[in-house]
Amino acid sequence: MKYMTVAEVSNYFFDGKISRGQIYNLIKNGEISAIRVGSKYLVLQEPLIEKFGKGGIACETCNVAQ
Repeated sequence: MKYMTVAEVSNYFFDGKISRGQIYNLIKNGEISAIRVGSKYLVLQEPLIEKFGKGGIACETCNVAQ
């Protein structure tokens, strides 16, 4: 299991086209599951790969197209 920070999720899965704030909103809305450790959220990588692919994939939920 590999966990990623919100910034890593933004850069790896969305090429930085989705801000960290938008990632936090996806976590809040339950679109992305995460655990909170102190003041940080950590996101499990495997479910993101299943949902969005290996990176650089458009996110219909976020209204971001490549």
